[in-house]
Amino acid sequence: MLSQQRESMAPGRGGRNFLRAEAHLVYEVGTASPLKVTYAWKDGDEVQQAARTFRLKAGRPDATWRFEAKGASPATQWVEYAAE
Repeated sequence: MLSQQRESMAPGRGGRNFLRAEAHLVYEVGTASPLKVTYAWKDGDEVQQAARTFRLKAGRPDATWRFEAKGASPATQWVEYAAE
């Protein structure tokens, strides 16, 4: 019991034990690989797909991809991102 008390009173813990911690790392990559995006949607009973490979520099926006979903109420099924 004494060893647990010493551990919980270690500097920087504020007298509390932590069971788990999470960290996130963000960094800039030197060169970006092309990114293939595949989008699937459902029009009625039919599932359709559209795909495009983006070859832009990381962090640059691209709003040029368009495709037609011709149904009355298309619904997204899934989106896949794959580095090439």
